[in-house]
Amino acid sequence: MSSTMPRLSGTIATVCYTAMSCVLMQSSFGADLPPLSPAAKAKLEKLEEPIVLRGDYFKAVKAAYEDFARELDAKQAFANTQDPDRAELIRWLSRIENYDIHVERTRTSYEVDFQVTLRNNAPMVFGGGALYVIDPATFSITKKTLLK
Repeated sequence: MSSTMPRLSGTIATVCYTAMSCVLMQSSFGADLPPLSPAAKAKLEKLEEPIVLRGDYFKAVKAAYEDFARELDAKQAFANTQDPDRAELIRWLSRIENYDIHVERTRTSYEVDFQVTLRNNAPMVFGGGALYVIDPATFSITKKTLLK
């Protein structure tokens, strides 16, 4: 197995790394997944472009990441208790590089969404990320949802 693109040997499996957070993974028995649509390809290509991140967005992402980093550490620790195939995917999920971060300013808050990436032929994973709501005045977390 590749250390950057883990696969499972079954069709569907669920991995729980904390009581609150599970990841549903789908594998095609080692086969490649169907090709992406043109719209999906365009979206993934856009992720490779440089970005400008406003200072207030950066502060919101920083507040969320400080908490999300603890979730990633928990995944890494949990991986050490699993069989090798499962551990490989959980370790992959414990690295921030394997997430795309979406940040949005709403009327009353910032929303920071950590989503498992689809870039670079990543394994198909449903869940595993987190959504944070950040107070715009204090940049503190007002709500956290671990995505299952």
